[in-house]
Amino acid sequence: MLKIAVWGVGEHAIRNAIPALKKASGIELYGLYSRDEEKTKEIATKLNILCWNSIDEMLNDSLLDVVYISTPVGLHYEYVARALSANKHVFCEKSLTTTGRETKYLYELAEGKGLRIFECYMYLFHEQFRVLERLISDGEIGNINSISTYFGYPHLDKNNIRYDNHLGGGSLYDAGVYTISSLIALLGYGYNKYLSYQQFDDAYSVDVGGGLTVVYPNGLTGIANWGMGREYRNEIDIWGSKGIINVSRAFSKPDSHNACINIIKSGTKEVIRVGKCNHFVEMFESFSKNISDEIIEPRIVKLSLETAKLIDLIKK
Repeated sequence: MLKIAVWGVGEHAIRNAIPALKKASGIELYGLYSRDEEKTKEIATKLNILCWNSIDEMLNDSLLDVVYISTPVGLHYEYVARALSANKHVFCEKSLTTTGRETKYLYELAEGKGLRIFECYMYLFHEQFRVLERLISDGEIGNINSISTYFGYPHLDKNNIRYDNHLGGGSLYDAGVYTISSLIALLGYGYNKYLSYQQFDDAYSVDVGGGLTVVYPNGLTGIANWGMGREYRNEIDIWGSKGIINVSRAFSKPDSHNACINIIKSGTKEVIRVGKCNHFVEMFESFSKNISDEIIEPRIVKLSLETAKLIDLIKK
């Protein structure tokens, strides 16, 4: 049983990660740390788990195996490096870092110490995404011509950390990584052309949107779209020679959501009902099994590195 600490107790950790870690098999939620001491102690007391007073105190705990980092993106590089240096495995919320160089360095550091890093692309572990991959590989809609991915939402309160440039805010690191990583996960790594752009607004210090197109030698095209300050959209569209697949709520969704996939052929729609799934629980269980069984998860590592490379290209 792996003992895990949650580093950072923001809204996402409280709403999604902590409940999932409590449910996941192979993991024991061991303790919490954040700079908000009062809030952290309150949550830890309620859960009957440890609460550390400092980063060093947490990382020096010899019983601790894994650190789950759920802090703002701009702090990830420093915190992941500190956890690895203390010989702890790391689960880290996306985006892992803000540059490809930093991401590559962290994976090399982990490999050199015999440790694991897992970037938390939770949607990959939902049954909906697994069914989607099977439909594509089975040729359900023939040859794929293009895949379009979308993730965006209305503007949030300006005090939200997503608008703080110094903490790694911006739509690219928050929403863009979903759409970009899913393109690569579904289409592979052999693209030979790309076109990208970012959108900015004088009212904000961060990027508010963007897009990426990748083209493969056979003409297959992937298009990623993301942004803040727009109607909520969270989906994947796949256009094939014999039909269309539409995946609604493709990325973020509660475990109470009855997921489905729509297939359209000759104007007729078929709905594949996938049902409910807690993709955070599935992800944490998969990660813990990889560590316990000493398995390297090449898919997550490769996807993480490739997504970071594309983010570098987009920022240039």
